[in-house]
Amino acid sequence: MTGNELLAAALALFAETDASDETYQALAVPYINTVLAEAFNCNNRIRKWSGKEPFAIIPAITSLTDTIDYEE
Repeated sequence: MTGNELLAAALALFAETDASDETYQALAVPYINTVLAEAFNCNNRIRKWSGKEPFAIIPAITSLTDTIDYEE
């Protein structure tokens, strides 16, 4: 999943359809990185359970086109 896909999914929860809105775009990367940090331990438990190597550091994105490597 990319940052753009996550943003579109999040906006859909609020019946918003315009993920290209500059306000959302400007805030999305830091908000996504905050959620990635908060979900880090949980994601590592899922990775261990499924036989994957846990992450050593918290992944972060720098743009909305970056892929988020967390488990879905």
